[in-house]
Amino acid sequence: MNLLGLHTYAPDGRWLLSGEGIIQRLLAALLMAGFTVVVLNTAAQVLEVGSSLVVAVGTAFGTQIWSTASRAMWSQTWLIFLGGLVAYYMLGRETGRVKRAHPIALGTLVSWMYLVRPTGAIPVLCITIYFVAFWRRDFIAYSLTGLAWFAGFVTYSWFTFGKLIPDYYLDSRTDFGNLKNLPAILFSPSRGLFVFVPVIAFVLYLLVRYRETLKYERLTALALSMVILQILMVSLWPVWWGGYSYGPRLLADALPWMALLAILGFAARSQAVLNSDRGRTARVEIAIALVLLALGIVINGRGAWSFATSDWNPVYDIDRHPDRLSDWSHPQFMAGLIPAPDRNRP
Repeated sequence: MNLLGLHTYAPDGRWLLSGEGIIQRLLAALLMAGFTVVVLNTAAQVLEVGSSLVVAVGTAFGTQIWSTASRAMWSQTWLIFLGGLVAYYMLGRETGRVKRAHPIALGTLVSWMYLVRPTGAIPVLCITIYFVAFWRRDFIAYSLTGLAWFAGFVTYSWFTFGKLIPDYYLDSRTDFGNLKNLPAILFSPSRGLFVFVPVIAFVLYLLVRYRETLKYERLTALALSMVILQILMVSLWPVWWGGYSYGPRLLADALPWMALLAILGFAARSQAVLNSDRGRTARVEIAIALVLLALGIVINGRGAWSFATSDWNPVYDIDRHPDRLSDWSHPQFMAGLIPAPDRNRP
């Protein structure tokens, strides 16, 4: 970026907000474009080209990828990109399409997910269990790789912060009493997963409806487990809404696994339709999927392009009044389209 004339500091030592902002936006957009290509290639392992394009485009524009992860350099941006590569290699190994999904490469990618964000501990835990259960022959190489990266992380932390693990990774404000926030995390008009990514409901329908033709059941269970654990972890967090952001930002960590579930669900449906005469039902399903996907694209597009949706956070002062996140009369995605209420009026 410096070679291109973009700098975060001026020659006199002054911090350049504009330069850092441009660098962040460019890198975030490039990473999420790369993630979209990875999703496309992951889907192409089990789906036709048209279906693969739908999944990739839907993931790119109908989720937090467009409205959040590509807008600035969140720690989730790197986590999502790395998670996409892990999902690609794991599905490739199950299908035999990826000839060399080396355990050292997978161990490195999984370790990096933890290095860029503490919530990377979820895929570290789940994928390690997966290796123990199904890929035992490669477990030693995988685990030694992870331990090597963790040793480097601890060493870096000690020389940088004077602690074996940075405080950011040791924050223990989780509380099981916060599980009461789970309905809002899923259905809040301003943070709910099923509101901002409505096509997820259709993906779950596919997994249940076509479970008999679902291949790679253990990989499906792995992806579903990571999505559920991420949702539960966010529900235990006191600031479950993610501060001044747009939609369910804290659930963006699970997007690689949601995309994988969509791929596996559509593959199961394709197999079922191929084996039976379900023309009318198939058309209805496609129509519902496209409507939900279009709705998600519109909602996330507002977060990506409208400054009003960002200004909505301080207007509603959500960090002090999180209860306003449940107000359906003025949801965040409608900011700028409907007049904001006068909060100064008694």
